[in-house]
Amino acid sequence: MKCFAAVFLFVLGLFVNCAAYACWEPAPPFYSAPDYIDPGYTQQPTHQFMLLMHDYADAVAVESRDPYAAARQERIGRESEAARKKALADGEALANLLKAKDVRLDRETFEKAVFSECPNNSVANALAFVRAVVGDPAVTAGAAELARARFNLLLLCASGDGSAEGIKRRQQLLAALSDGVATLQQTKGTGAYSDYLAALLSLYGSEQEAAYWRGGPAFVPEGLPKALELMRKVQKEALPKSIWLHQTATYLVARLQLIMAQKDWDGQTTPVKADAALLKGAKEGYADYLRQYPSGLYADSARNIRRKILFLENDRAELNRELEARINEAFARSHFTKDEFDAAYDVFTEFKIRYDGEAGLSRLTPLAAFYILLRNETVPPDSFNVFQRREGDFKNWPGLFRLTRAYVLFSQKDYAKLLELTPFEPVTRSVVSRSVEALRARAFEAVGKKDEAVRAWQNIARAAPDAQAQIHIAGLYAGMGDFEKIFAKDSGVSDPHVAGDFALFAADDNQLWKVLEKSSLEPDSREMIQKALFRRLLLKRDYKRIQRLIQKYPRAEDAKEIAGDLSALAENPNSAGARVNVADYIYESYLRPDAPVYDQYKFLYSADILDELKAVCPTCKPVEGAVSPFADFYEAEQAFAAKKERSEVEAETLHHLIKCFRGSEFSDRCRWGREEKAQNRGKFWFKRLHSLYPESKWTQETPYYY
Repeated sequence: MKCFAAVFLFVLGLFVNCAAYACWEPAPPFYSAPDYIDPGYTQQPTHQFMLLMHDYADAVAVESRDPYAAARQERIGRESEAARKKALADGEALANLLKAKDVRLDRETFEKAVFSECPNNSVANALAFVRAVVGDPAVTAGAAELARARFNLLLLCASGDGSAEGIKRRQQLLAALSDGVATLQQTKGTGAYSDYLAALLSLYGSEQEAAYWRGGPAFVPEGLPKALELMRKVQKEALPKSIWLHQTATYLVARLQLIMAQKDWDGQTTPVKADAALLKGAKEGYADYLRQYPSGLYADSARNIRRKILFLENDRAELNRELEARINEAFARSHFTKDEFDAAYDVFTEFKIRYDGEAGLSRLTPLAAFYILLRNETVPPDSFNVFQRREGDFKNWPGLFRLTRAYVLFSQKDYAKLLELTPFEPVTRSVVSRSVEALRARAFEAVGKKDEAVRAWQNIARAAPDAQAQIHIAGLYAGMGDFEKIFAKDSGVSDPHVAGDFALFAADDNQLWKVLEKSSLEPDSREMIQKALFRRLLLKRDYKRIQRLIQKYPRAEDAKEIAGDLSALAENPNSAGARVNVADYIYESYLRPDAPVYDQYKFLYSADILDELKAVCPTCKPVEGAVSPFADFYEAEQAFAAKKERSEVEAETLHHLIKCFRGSEFSDRCRWGREEKAQNRGKFWFKRLHSLYPESKWTQETPYYY
């Protein structure tokens, strides 16, 4: 129970942090980041460093395309499920204690509380509270009401979901809880417990607090002053009734002041506006807690919060010293258990967010020092010599010393020494091994040895599936003018998505036709190129060549339902009905929200993809002459409006226009990145559809425009 009781306060200790900082750096815009350390991704030191830790900790299989995110989701899922099972088991065990006090808590309320998502107001603390109540011989009445009210408090986070029904449920629950807690405060023997509930109600009952958890702008709940006043009262009255209640209240008195001290701080800039008096009270409160409970439930949190207070006090020098000591402690070992890995990650995240000092590479442990190298935009000139002198410190980190030296040499553009330092050798699945090879590959590219660079990237691709290595291979072949080699069986480009990108963006139509005619082309590659060429021609409205492609290569497209429309457009490119049908096919296949993300972006060739491809493929470019899929709808609508003739095809066109431009779909899919927002005339199209075609099936399928 102690562990679960601590969860509430631990998460509450991060309450403001979560609003102020993002905990995870974003992945690249399209491709997942490589599962090795690639200097092309130095803007993401978090991702790369965690890969290295995963490799040494054996915490996650590195063959995942995005092991960093995968590990996080897997860990959260396991811990969440384990916590729920533990909470339910605790609830069953608690039933025996409840019977002794004649407390009957209906299981439905308890299970709803356990399975609700309330990161601060946790079931762990509720269980600890009820145990304290049941174990207190002074509570002769009201035990059942105290227990029920505490569990109902858990439902507040889940009830205020922002909908009209959710707000109504929340208000009803608040009213019932307020009345119940007020009655309990007058019940003999429940004073400190009911005041504790009243304090929580003041905190979690705040509409601002509810807005915060719905993603609203509130930073500090409005109920905090009242909660602090009540919690101080609980602190005075808790002993000798309950040690748990006293130490919890003592901790929360400090914690509430710390949160309140940040009211005027924006959560990002230097916290010069933190309330000095409240901050001092929080600091003294934590010290008071540690004096009374040096090994208490929340002692670790009370000690760690010192760094948060140093930050709020803007004592940067002392904070940096503490952070250096903490990260050295966390990364002193050469192997991590799962718990040690999670703890090290917490320290790592704090260091990444808060540290702003000049960390001496000679002072930090090998892992921490390597992270400093990754996060610096420029590597200190003397880094190589510093690490040369520290070779003995790396004895517990196989390969890390070699990787560090290679990384420093690459960063300093000393490619000759790097290639001399790291001779060719077989590449394994380990992050360190593939990272060194990636640095070699980059160095070969930098000195113009493209054949050697290709072989290095192939080594990485063979060691473990990796799209980024294959992108480099394809880019190098394209740069050497050997476009056909990209699709050869032994090229190392096995990911059809990568090959498909280069078919779309690195060659012209004639080059693709030429490759298709090669008898040695693998069947999978042939089909992929056929489909890529089909999309290119579709984007360009080149319907005559589409007909040639389909006739020669029947598997070039799977849009059998629009085969007739494609034939009609080959004869008459202005056929409105056929254009609408083809545009609808494009939308349904590639653009609608539930289409695969890959297909959405591949068809639209977003700027992010092209920017990434151009880094390794200067010849990659958008398809020349491409037309927005939206243009077919828009031009057809204008043609019908000019004729002033009613047509079921116009009704269909208006339906698709409204659907495509509705809500957030507009900017991401229909605008194509070029049309102006003023072209979203959803309301006008809606009125026209419903006034001219009230009986049409397309009108019935378009009940709203927003």
